[in-house]
Amino acid sequence: MSYTPTQQTVINGIQQKAFTTTCLLVGGAGTGKSFTALQAIKNVASCTKCCVFVLCAAGAPLEKYRYEFTANKAFKNVQVMTLQSFVGLKPTEVATGQPTRAFRESVKAGARRFGPVQPTVKIWLVVEEVFASSAELVNAAMRSAAMLPHSGRSEKNVHLFMVGCPHQMPQVSGTCVFQANVFRDPMRPVHRFVLTENKRCADATPDFKQLLHNLRYWTTLGPTALRDADTELIALSQRGLPFAQRWIDCVKLVSNNAFAAQLNMQEAGLRYRRGEGTVVFMAYRGKLSDRAVLRTPASEFHTVLWPGTAVVIYPGGVDATAMNDDATITKIPNSGKIEITAVSTQRGIQLANQPDGSHLYIRCDELAFAVVFATYNGTEYRIDAMHGRCARTKEPLHFMPISMMGAIVINRAQGQDISGPVAILMNDVRPEKTIDHIYTALTRVTSAGDVFLAGYQPGAVIASGDVLRKNTNVAHTAAMNAVKRIDRLELDQIEKTAALRARRRAKRRRIIDDSDDE
Repeated sequence: MSYTPTQQTVINGIQQKAFTTTCLLVGGAGTGKSFTALQAIKNVASCTKCCVFVLCAAGAPLEKYRYEFTANKAFKNVQVMTLQSFVGLKPTEVATGQPTRAFRESVKAGARRFGPVQPTVKIWLVVEEVFASSAELVNAAMRSAAMLPHSGRSEKNVHLFMVGCPHQMPQVSGTCVFQANVFRDPMRPVHRFVLTENKRCADATPDFKQLLHNLRYWTTLGPTALRDADTELIALSQRGLPFAQRWIDCVKLVSNNAFAAQLNMQEAGLRYRRGEGTVVFMAYRGKLSDRAVLRTPASEFHTVLWPGTAVVIYPGGVDATAMNDDATITKIPNSGKIEITAVSTQRGIQLANQPDGSHLYIRCDELAFAVVFATYNGTEYRIDAMHGRCARTKEPLHFMPISMMGAIVINRAQGQDISGPVAILMNDVRPEKTIDHIYTALTRVTSAGDVFLAGYQPGAVIASGDVLRKNTNVAHTAAMNAVKRIDRLELDQIEKTAALRARRRAKRRRIIDDSDDE
């Protein structure tokens, strides 16, 4: 593995400051944050007597860390899991500002699973995609680590390393992570490390790079940046969308689950008519004895499946449970990418009694277990239907915990590299979320020539900036100020890097000129 000089400097800096400051690694999408953090963790874990917990707030980086650490006996002191699992949260629970007795018990239960930790051993928590988390979860993780048996029961023995990008999709629930206690601890200041060189989009044009730059740093660059970005977005939206076969094979990033489900349903019909064996599971609330439920499954919770790329969408950010041919249970991370190879509908599955007699709808209930066979990291697993309770109605709920990559919510794509055509559909996006949605979606692509934008209204990012600037909420203001401080660091780094490249180019030109003269 090769690292740029900047990445190597960051790796060395994190190793030196891991237990004296709170380290924060920031940078844009595609700058190699996880790649750099991975080597930094290896260095700290191998050179220091410590216990390392890698906690992922999003699913995409989880499989990278598990691949490196889980089967590697050289790193027995490193454990990888989701952030929610570490604090003992159940799938339907969220961390709140005022922990209840049940929440405290779940934190203790989560801490007890890892066995005794000697008081002399330092605990290093690594939080990946920290800005997709919340202040409550980060505080809970610090408390959970302090509760590890024999750890000294003090957060002074717990050290934190956070990795993320504050300009991508914010946390789903809770307050901004900048409100966490670690950002207000004068005894342990936050040291920020910055990466700026984007390596993901291989063929990005200067205009596309400038668009990402303006969307990312608009709070510091001022209103002109958003006006320039709006001009580029209008031009991008005028390209139109791919048609026919290419549209079906295009990954569609949307703002809400309902719209993603609608698009997947339409695509399911097209694929079924082409003989590709598409099936739609219709979950429902209630019991089998309820005849009205049997007639009309709740379309709110349907799942469209066909062979191809998909992502796991278990609620609450927990891992999905899967089983291989040897009956070995494994975990597939939330938002983890899988490849569906087959869908079984032969074990007691019944066709739903739809008025139009559609053969696409198959009921998924507590007796008829639907099974999906999917490949994950080169191994085939089976994933069963999930059974729980609807968070809103508290009634039984049964559904497949998988979403096709045909159309998924933008925040599910966070952390993913999506090759090939990507369509960003800006339907029903709230003004205050417009900039986050567009920036996050645009940074998923690996080829700028394969990105399409639809539903964008001229001036939408300008209006979004106005809404965000006028928000006088104290937490929002504190978060914006923190982001501006990070932005200034990044912009300074970009200017220094550009100046260094200019000097190197000038030096190369002088060398070439001197050789020509000889």
